Amino acid sequence: AAMHIMIFEMKSKHLSIARESSRAVSNMLSSKSFHRIFLDENGLYSLFKLCKSLDIETLYNCALIYRKLSPVLTNHDHIIGKKGLPALQNLTRTSDIQVNLQAAAALRDLASNNNFKTILAEEGCLLRAIELASDLNTQLKILGIGTLRHLAVHTRVKRPIVKEGGLGPLFLGIEDPSQDIDLLRQCSATLALLAENTENQITLIQDGILPRLVFLSNSSNHPEIQSDVAKIYASLTSNNENINGVLGNIEVQSILKLTETAHQQSMENCCRDCLVALGNLAISSKNQLLISKLGGIGIIVMCLNSIFETNQRYACRVLYRLASHNEIQLEILHGGAIPLLNKLISYNTNDSRLNNSTISLSHSSSLSSISVNLPAYQPINQNNYNQNSALVKKYALMTLCNISTNELSHSYIAEQGSFLPLLQLLSDP
Repeated sequence: AAMHIMIFEMKSKHLSIARESSRAVSNMLSSKSFHRIFLDENGLYSLFKLCKSLDIETLYNCALIYRKLSPVLTNHDHIIGKKGLPALQNLTRTSDIQVNLQAAAALRDLASNNNFKTILAEEGCLLRAIELASDLNTQLKILGIGTLRHLAVHTRVKRPIVKEGGLGPLFLGIEDPSQDIDLLRQCSATLALLAENTENQITLIQDGILPRLVFLSNSSNHPEIQSDVAKIYASLTSNNENINGVLGNIEVQSILKLTETAHQQSMENCCRDCLVALGNLAISSKNQLLISKLGGIGIIVMCLNSIFETNQRYACRVLYRLASHNEIQLEILHGGAIPLLNKLISYNTNDSRLNNSTISLSHSSSLSSISVNLPAYQPINQNNYNQNSALVKKYALMTLCNISTNELSHSYIAEQGSFLPLLQLLSDP
């Protein structure tokens, strides 16, 4: 009964009555049990009407009502379905910062709903979020970018954010003198989502994302920011137009440093995405030499010993591509990769990886000077070997296959014990 009366009084022509009624409603909505009553009693219509008030205290109460309702997903359909977005956007434009903050927080919460992201973008919330992201107030800026982050999850909204000028506030946020961690996290996460779009991958490069990525990777030790940077590098390098002549010494050095840090700190996703980016770049001979020149071989070989299977897989993927370059094969060979590759290919299997092991053996056996005493074949005891995924073995075998094309490597491969696991693969029934 109290909620019903307060909703009715919110429509009063007397400002003081409407103000105090809205204050009472906002207090009651702190309890979720009152949400359904408020919605069923047409409280939203009273709220929308009161949002036209010129009284700042009343507007603050209105913004607070939106803020109390917005975290509950089931309320979103009512707010958006009953055309509550224009009133909420107006509340973010008042002369009072506290009103704006409450309204912006409610807008961010609404943007988190997967069912309404395109609707919010089409009804002006995207442009308003970009404006908030450009605000001088750090908290408003964070809320605006947070709204963009939620909207950027949707495939259809990724490109419009960039086309409407969303990159500017994101880049400025990264360069903000305060270096606020929450601000940087929102910026990096939003950019990581935007970089998933193929067209954006080109635009991001053209608009200058690379210096910002280098800055973030060098200046921030926050694991989530580092993971976002690695993800962006992986997305950008997945586009063929960004492979040759786009990333230079500074950017590749940044990826390698981040790879090493992620491996040492057991950050699985960050390390994986860095290795994916390096593997993408390594399809170009110029990039292969650049990675080698910058000391990348040692870092990648180190990742072969990762505790995470995905990191082992993508480290092998990078190495097999680098091993296709004649000038790098011996560096890989003497960089400690062979014992780790032997360990990774020790597995009981009869799949197509045998083709790679056969090729490796045929390359190595072409050098007549090789004479290695191999133990007699014994059935493989699976408990004695790592049960790694097929892809890990595949890439490890492909690396050995590429290295063994260099005749200078044959003796070393044999001495390092590669023949036994290869022969065991061949003998596996």
